[in-house]
Amino acid sequence: MAQKNPLVDEQLFNDIIVDYFEKLGRTMSVAYHLRRLDALAQDDFNCHNGEPIFALHCNHPKLVPLVYMTKEDIYDSTENILKYRLYDKLHVR
Repeated sequence: MAQKNPLVDEQLFNDIIVDYFEKLGRTMSVAYHLRRLDALAQDDFNCHNGEPIFALHCNHPKLVPLVYMTKEDIYDSTENILKYRLYDKLHVR
């Protein structure tokens, strides 16, 4: 899963939602605000808004040690050890 920069998202949110509402929104109807928020969700707050990706999250398989121990393809029960390193360069000392 990709995550955009949360600081950029917050600034965008403040610029086009909070500030707008403070200036003009109090006089607009609720229906107008709902339509505007729907449009903003599709236009400005989507995965194709031009903001670069900030971080990638990848937990596959999910980090549940007891589940690892039941999967023969990744865990050797006779040696009590994972068959290969799942997360590169992470060491337990």
